[in-house]
Amino acid sequence: GGIYVLTLLDKYAAGTSILFGVLIEAIGVSWFYGVDRFSEDIERMMGFKPGLYWRLCWKFVSPVFLLFVVIASTLTSGGLKYDDYTFPYWANLLGWGVAMSSMLFVPFYAIYKFFSVPGTFKEKIAYCITPEHEHHMVASGNVRQFK
Repeated sequence: GGIYVLTLLDKYAAGTSILFGVLIEAIGVSWFYGVDRFSEDIERMMGFKPGLYWRLCWKFVSPVFLLFVVIASTLTSGGLKYDDYTFPYWANLLGWGVAMSSMLFVPFYAIYKFFSVPGTFKEKIAYCITPEHEHHMVASGNVRQFK
């Protein structure tokens, strides 16, 4: 049964869930950490700042494209097959359970983090999207992401 388990994990654990992780990472780096700060980090490492093309791709093109691919792969996902064998319905449910087990921890942790930090609604959002070493700036009302 090894090839059937491999087919199941290949379809559900390696496809949409990895793309979802990359989407969250792209949003985190470009919108929360900031393209400008990321470009400055690259400049410190390589000696030059990335051009406008790269910054626009990181901030807009990549997240939109990845969101489209994640949604399209979810909506167009059909029943699982291997050669002539069609997997039973419960196997597809198990596969989606495996895929969702890694994807659902992102919003679960975001909700947990939001409710575990002090402050008003706006301050909670600021604490959640600001690196921990800059939380003192949030306390003084100086949130880089809100400017």
